[in-house]
Amino acid sequence: MARERQISQKTRSRHKLERALVWVKYCSPAALTLASWFFCLIKCVRFYDGETMYSLQSVNEMVTQAIKGAASYTPGQDDSYTALLANALEPVTAIYVWSFIIAGVLSLYLLVFAVIILSGDPMAVSTNRAKLWFKTFFPGKWLVPIALILPVYPTFMPYIIRYQFFKYYVMDDLTVIMARFNPAIAVTALCAIFLTVFFVAIPFERRHKMDPFCRYDIGDDE
Repeated sequence: MARERQISQKTRSRHKLERALVWVKYCSPAALTLASWFFCLIKCVRFYDGETMYSLQSVNEMVTQAIKGAASYTPGQDDSYTALLANALEPVTAIYVWSFIIAGVLSLYLLVFAVIILSGDPMAVSTNRAKLWFKTFFPGKWLVPIALILPVYPTFMPYIIRYQFFKYYVMDDLTVIMARFNPAIAVTALCAIFLTVFFVAIPFERRHKMDPFCRYDIGDDE
């Protein structure tokens, strides 16, 4: 009996871990988006052009300056190099803004419905109704990896901006210097971990009837 209780305890612990991984799978996009946004507000990056060490900035401040610089370009008055740089900065900074917006909308939508669906009775009519609404605007699981990957882009903006200056101003000596930590490394590492959980948790959500894209009815096999 003692051995059976021990085995039963191990089984319950394993099932708790499996359920926890499913929760992490669907809540991780919101966590990663929030982490990326927070890291982009920390002053941790500066440029060095070989002679001048520029002030310490956050990624968001650096992008804001790039947006203002591109917007202040005056056709016909600035040189052609400035025109090319301004035109190049516009799309990459726009992607920065939209990646946060899209990732935020997707991850928040996913988080709200994950809480409703995963915490509910998988056989309940209300849970299946929530799944129907969920799938109406979130058509497939392939959107989860997209919601995870989108927040990675903003953290690489210092390197992207540096590349634009290198490409159009031929500033070979312009270097990105990180202080304290590197948001790109931190967010990319978290993204890799969450993507791993995404695939690892696939059999667990099926086993415990926690798949938000699948309808379960009374009589389904355990």
